[in-house]
Amino acid sequence: MKRLAVAAVLLSVVIAVCITGSVTVASIQRHADGILTECEDAINNGDGAEAADYAAELEKYWRCNRTALSVFINHGRYEEAALAISKIPVQLSGEDIADALPDCAEARRLLSEIAAEQQLRADHIF
Repeated sequence: MKRLAVAAVLLSVVIAVCITGSVTVASIQRHADGILTECEDAINNGDGAEAADYAAELEKYWRCNRTALSVFINHGRYEEAALAISKIPVQLSGEDIADALPDCAEARRLLSEIAAEQQLRADHIF
């Protein structure tokens, strides 16, 4: 009977960690996606300075959440997204700011993939 109680407690802890991870990563992804949308809108409006501000904000936000993200996602995936995000300001510093749009699309794709990997599913628990 004690083993069953311990197993139930452990299962509850695992489920709680999975739920926490899913909610945390989804929240960070939504906020980063919002900043990325603002950056793309500024690029489409031809405002390179505003787009650069949003790109810097996105990069800072992603780096500030490194600790929370490192608990729940693969470090390689974090670095892959960080690299894609860091390419955006570089493209915005060039002559044609529209060159940053493909990098924004790549960053959005990676952020979506990371959030999708953390969705609560039975195979993640067991």
